[in-house]
Amino acid sequence: MIHAEVVPVDPLHIEEICATMRWQEADAIAALSRDPIALIKHELATSISTYAGLVDGEVVVIGGVKCRDVLSDEAYVWIICSERVNEVPIGFVRTVKKVYKEVRPRFSSLWGLLVTDFERSVRWVRWLGFTVEPPVNGVSLFWQGRRPDIDLRHYREVSSGH
Repeated sequence: MIHAEVVPVDPLHIEEICATMRWQEADAIAALSRDPIALIKHELATSISTYAGLVDGEVVVIGGVKCRDVLSDEAYVWIICSERVNEVPIGFVRTVKKVYKEVRPRFSSLWGLLVTDFERSVRWVRWLGFTVEPPVNGVSLFWQGRRPDIDLRHYREVSSGH
């Protein structure tokens, strides 16, 4: 039986996810010309809520929720996944769904971005009830509630076509 849990992010989780992240995440971070550890630390530091999803003790996802201020009812959600999510999709679903159930009631609108060659990710966010827009430069906006005022035309292509 798979044991999935959500825990506070530990610095060791950052190192583990950087060593095991999916090639899609690695390519997206490389396209930004950013160091993965520095980028994740920045995202964690600027998020109002963060988590690590573990499956059988292994970090499969690190993520967070960001918003303009504590009174905002709109939030940006982000996650970084390991390659292991492909091997334990049920554990991943359980982990992310736990976080989603805690976050969704707090905000009237949630949104995020997907690199569109993450076919499983597109299916997953649709299953959660998000609208997924057609890709622009390899990135799709997904949202629930109000659509954020986001223009993806300035995003450059992030897929390397692995």
